Amino acid sequence: MKSHAKEDKIPQASTERLTRVLGALNELSKARSMDALCRRAMELAIDRLGFDRIGMCFLSEDHQTVLGVYGTDENGRLRDERHLRRPVRTTPTVRKLLDNPASVLFFENEILYNDKVEKVGVGDHAVARLWNGEEVIGILAVDNLIRRKPIDGQDMEILDLYATALGHLCTLKKTEEALRESENRFRALFEQAAVGVAQTEAKSGTILKVNRCFGSILGYSVEELQGRALPELAFPSSPEVRGPDRRFLINGKSREQSGDVQLLHRDGTPVWVHLTLSAMESGGSTPPYTIAVAQDITSRKRMEDRIRTDIREKNTLLQEVHHRVKNNMQIIVSLLNLQASPAHQHSLKESFKAVKSRIHSMALVHEMLYQSKDLSGVLFDQYIERLVKSLFHSFGADSERIGLELNLEPIPLKVDHAIPCGLILQELVSNALKYAFPAGWIGKPVIRIDFGRTDQEIELSVADNGVGMPVVTDIDSLKSLGFRLIHMLGRVQLHGTIRMEGTEGTRISLRFREAKKPGASPAPPRSLARQDHPEPDSE
Repeated sequence: MKSHAKEDKIPQASTERLTRVLGALNELSKARSMDALCRRAMELAIDRLGFDRIGMCFLSEDHQTVLGVYGTDENGRLRDERHLRRPVRTTPTVRKLLDNPASVLFFENEILYNDKVEKVGVGDHAVARLWNGEEVIGILAVDNLIRRKPIDGQDMEILDLYATALGHLCTLKKTEEALRESENRFRALFEQAAVGVAQTEAKSGTILKVNRCFGSILGYSVEELQGRALPELAFPSSPEVRGPDRRFLINGKSREQSGDVQLLHRDGTPVWVHLTLSAMESGGSTPPYTIAVAQDITSRKRMEDRIRTDIREKNTLLQEVHHRVKNNMQIIVSLLNLQASPAHQHSLKESFKAVKSRIHSMALVHEMLYQSKDLSGVLFDQYIERLVKSLFHSFGADSERIGLELNLEPIPLKVDHAIPCGLILQELVSNALKYAFPAGWIGKPVIRIDFGRTDQEIELSVADNGVGMPVVTDIDSLKSLGFRLIHMLGRVQLHGTIRMEGTEGTRISLRFREAKKPGASPAPPRSLARQDHPEPDSE
């Protein structure tokens, strides 16, 4: 084994041969890929270096494995050896080159092998390092198996030159491919990101690059956004909306700023985004560029607004529930006080039955309220149907004997209106069932209930075709508990008007206006408890 070092006196290569080698290296510098470079390097080596066989391999990063690339067979034909893997410890020639400071090693009249490590002859061969300037990255091996031509000093010089240049070219190409792969990954990440990404000039905010997602958030194409300043896309927000401040990035006080801001959509509507501005490191105190990342949070903001609105409504409704419960308790106490008056000499059983029926009409409002999606009120037409059905059942009225006609509009009433209306309805229907059709009355009994809007007012009426009762112009003049209760609820609490008609049977109607403000409560029912004890009820 002979080493070839720079201090060795090896004859200089001929100008013609050197020119051919330099031309080959110039051609290799234009290779587009690592694989193309390695393959072409072997083809040019066979053609211009003057050796019968030549092989190229790389070393693993830990220098423990020989990685095949391309080589030639026993006939000097190029073959693909990328499948070959051999440990360095079982490859004496490679191990000797790694342990020797020389760049080229010459082996005189030694056994020659093929790719399967089979003996194919005896002759001279040489190996040279593929060098990247810092370490050995591979091996270039040559021999003259076919022509049996000795390897001289000029051959060693050419081999050293070619291997050294090829090592640098492979390192450069590997770096280029790694850079290209990194650029492709970054470009794919940039263009296919699920959030909007833009590169902007730090001071002016001019958009230099932008991905499609950023454009789709604002309704623009990539081309339309490039060249525009990011501050121009800001929506004229209210003062309390504060986003990231670019000044902190420019003066170096912060490397990242983020916040929720409104940007202007192409159609003029605001778009909520979470915007993050990051300074691109440049080594200086002032970054030249910033990266803007925008995530569309419009749906989240709408959801937050709905949640805040729901919370406010629930708080308002909770306050109303407390108020309504208080009012309802006052109504119940007033009803009990009225029913327990010494002026009423009904049996205890009948008194409790009447109070029970009235409380049931109040409870039904809350039952329907809890079953409703809208907690602010109930559909009173549905309430009327359920209450009347309950009253018919309570009084044992035969629906086949007493006809029921309902003309109802689907109008929702707030609880503070529904409860007094329900109590009035309960009194009127109860009186009709108890007194309108006495024994011996001849005819087809009918009770008709109307509920709807009339002249910007809500009207509730109960009519029957029974025996009737004396018509009075002022219902307040009636002394019975039931009609006193109707008066208190209709006129005092609902601020409505009550009218009685009695041409054929009896018809009593109530008219009142709806509350103008949501949640506004009518007058409290304490007036019921403040009234003088009424005269005995017709019941």
